[in-house]
Amino acid sequence: MEADLHAAEARVEAAELRYRKARRAIERELAQEAEASVAGAGVTAGVAAKEDIPELQADKEPTHLGSHTAKNASARTDKEVSHERWVAARAAEGRVRDRATKARQRLRRNAR
Repeated sequence: MEADLHAAEARVEAAELRYRKARRAIERELAQEAEASVAGAGVTAGVAAKEDIPELQADKEPTHLGSHTAKNASARTDKEVSHERWVAARAAEGRVRDRATKARQRLRRNAR
């Protein structure tokens, strides 16, 4: 039994060693690819860098207001939209509560 334990530990150590080697190799490959892409992305004569183009900068900026509005929000008042969000949140809480209750009951039944 103890010999099996030592053999299993040896297999685990060998697997960890293989994992570390593979991880280092992948990290090296990714670092080389990143260096190559940075070197290849240099600005050539007569071509502007991406940071110099205002349209591309505008695309990178997050739009906080647009991401929080509901669909078809312009057709409904703010109060209607916030009410629907509130109702949806309360319904989600109810579903979570029901799932928790059912899980507790299932655990009680299985414990008997």
